[in-house]
Amino acid sequence: MSDLFWETIQAKRIDLMARLITTAQSKEQEDQSIALDWIADIAGELRQKLETYVHPSRSHDDPVSERRGSGPPQ
Repeated sequence: MSDLFWETIQAKRIDLMARLITTAQSKEQEDQSIALDWIADIAGELRQKLETYVHPSRSHDDPVSERRGSGPPQ
């Protein structure tokens, strides 16, 4: 059974980044959008790891990522 220490650390980092972005004084909407996309990608990876931990028999396919596409909208 896997220890969830690193996943907990990663979740705390995601939370911190999200709070910093939402309170930032940056007037660049594009910078905030890129940062939020990055957080979404990291959170998606974390979600997959946790799903594998909670439901080890499930496939590693990620239907949410498939619906979103392979990258941010152009």
